[in-house]
Amino acid sequence: PWPMAQEFFPDAETNIYGLSGFVGRDGGPTVIRAARKVLQRPRRFGIGVCFEAAPVDPRAQEGLVALLEAVGYFGIFEAELVEARGRLHLIDFNPRPYSQIAFDEARGLPLALLHYLGATGQTSTLEALLGQAAATPYSAGEATAYHHRLLLDGVRVAQWAARRLYTTPAEPWGTWLSEHEGRAADAVRAKDDPLPAALDVGKHLSQALRHPRSFVRSFRREG
Repeated sequence: PWPMAQEFFPDAETNIYGLSGFVGRDGGPTVIRAARKVLQRPRRFGIGVCFEAAPVDPRAQEGLVALLEAVGYFGIFEAELVEARGRLHLIDFNPRPYSQIAFDEARGLPLALLHYLGATGQTSTLEALLGQAAATPYSAGEATAYHHRLLLDGVRVAQWAARRLYTTPAEPWGTWLSEHEGRAADAVRAKDDPLPAALDVGKHLSQALRHPRSFVRSFRREG
């Protein structure tokens, strides 16, 4: 019956540390990847637009796995933490598929397939695949970053306009793209399947037409 008040840490705008992956049933293998959310939309509180690969923090992993085992959780998960006052603070836990799932897929975790196998009760196949993923270390050369390119381009256009209208300092997203060229996973774009990208464009055009003011403001950086 009581409301929950959560303190806001300013670093959460550009530096959220995330642990995500899949936890097996009844103490089965748990496979985890880590990333830092470096851009979100809207800018202060929002869905991740850009992520960078990060090493898994052993202490954070240990605590998270203990929590998952204590509640008997099984399946896909994503936990968000923010570093402040010398420690990592858990601020959100998503017990479901999450927006940047394509990043972990690109880093050797077939999460969509694992999710399907778990949901349909194919336990032996699931455990074999989980064990294989756990035994295969992530190589930083596979994928170093993730972006939702359509939204990132929207941020860059808003930044260009703000520089000319308000002399706002530039943010180096063009440089960021160059640094991860050829090693970045995208939310919806794929060379062999253009349909998801087309649907994504249609979805955001619809949002822009229905709510133009809030749509434009979501790309701006406040302050």
